Amino acid sequence: MIGSDLRFDAPGEYVVTVTARGTHFEDIDPEMHLYVDSHYAGHVTVAPEAYNEYPFQVSISEPGVSRVLISFWNASGPGESRPLYVKEITVARKRP
Repeated sequence: MIGSDLRFDAPGEYVVTVTARGTHFEDIDPEMHLYVDSHYAGHVTVAPEAYNEYPFQVSISEPGVSRVLISFWNASGPGESRPLYVKEITVARKRP
């Protein structure tokens, strides 16, 4: 699990975008899960090879710093490796 502290300036709807890529192993790609302050925000299957942006919609009730955590549950098993590479995590206020 990796994490980052991100600032949310006001309550409201935001988009947290993770730029990531993965490594394909035995016809399975990494599966990334995102949490904000321990609240589940969603999951995606991460494409191998090139970096792509993966947006997650989050609702923030209190302004300030929130802990954003990324986990991936299918990273490896006996005799396998399926790494996930995170390049960047950004946050933007959702436009109406």
